[in-house]
Amino acid sequence: MSSGEAAPASSGGNVTRLVHGEREIFLVGTAHVSRKSVEEVRRVIEELRPDVVCVELDAARYHSLQDDKGWHGLDARDVLRTDRTGLFLASLLFAGFQKRLGDRLGVRPGMEMLAAVEEAKRVGAEVVLADREIQATLMRCYRSLGSVDRAKVLFILVMLPFTAAEIDEAEVEKLKDREKMGDVMEAFAKEMPALGTPLIDERDRYLMASVQEARGKRVVAVVGAAHVPGMTRRLGQAADRAALSVIPPSSVSSVALQWVPLLAVATMMTWVLVHAPGRALRVAELIAAPSAGLAGVSAAVAGAGVVAAIGTALIAPITLLVPLLRIGPLAGFMEMHRAPPTATDSARIRDDVLSPSAARKNPFLRPLLVAVAATFGRSLGGAIGIAWAIGWLLFSQ
Repeated sequence: MSSGEAAPASSGGNVTRLVHGEREIFLVGTAHVSRKSVEEVRRVIEELRPDVVCVELDAARYHSLQDDKGWHGLDARDVLRTDRTGLFLASLLFAGFQKRLGDRLGVRPGMEMLAAVEEAKRVGAEVVLADREIQATLMRCYRSLGSVDRAKVLFILVMLPFTAAEIDEAEVEKLKDREKMGDVMEAFAKEMPALGTPLIDERDRYLMASVQEARGKRVVAVVGAAHVPGMTRRLGQAADRAALSVIPPSSVSSVALQWVPLLAVATMMTWVLVHAPGRALRVAELIAAPSAGLAGVSAAVAGAGVVAAIGTALIAPITLLVPLLRIGPLAGFMEMHRAPPTATDSARIRDDVLSPSAARKNPFLRPLLVAVAATFGRSLGGAIGIAWAIGWLLFSQ
């Protein structure tokens, strides 16, 4: 076979054999929550006895899989300080979805990857953690999305708990059908191409580069079934893995958007003070009231106590004028001060995040929910307040 040619391997229908020069590469496409994938991975490695086994993991996810209690070490304060609360909750929702699905099927998410590592060590093969760091992937995904796409992703994540209840083992096995997966990925890329690039395409390139750089003439790569077609197409192509791991800066438009409320309020108040100083106090009230009210109410709905909700309401108008003062972390820390989370609380977050009532009661999750809710309420209230004040100036006598 010539370099780059692909053919089915004898080990099973979910294995693709590639020839690259004098090397054989076997891509094992798996479903991440599947007993059959675990069994197939073990069987393929046992039959092929490769020099190297590459797995679709980075160091952080590998250690997390090794120690299912890794969630105990999380600190909600660190999440709030980095001001990536929404991103953390999004990844946690997906982790919770996978765990619930795994509980239904009697297998932990990612067990096929651990099985690959264990079997590789048993046959004397080198193990390569071939995937990009999860934080780099998440941040590149986040930075690639516009407001509309972020709303779509939020809707999908919110629906995950309901979806998990409807999927049985037969449905999970269908995910390994490469033809169907190709159709799904094509539709996914068409619907949200900005997210498809960092989540799928870039990782296809990164994974194949890791596999090609691995030592040995026979390599087995255990990856999610969705990556197999893209990795196959990229056989023989070079990829700069360092460049693919760089976290891009925030876009100019997203940074500028943070200053819009300040510019709007400053422009309006300057005009009022010059042309109608007697109306200045009323305009300030119209701007402040909705942002304060909606921020406080949103925080309370998310589970904030009385002090945290009132405190959130009081600081909300100020954050409109000081963009660098982030209301989310401030509201979250106020709530956390009321009921500091324990290690037991952090251990339950993957289960509790899928239940709104349980999440609001969990001292680890509640400050994070308060932070996101306060940010949303303040932003919506600020927009309403500015529009309200402009309308009052234009139509009042």
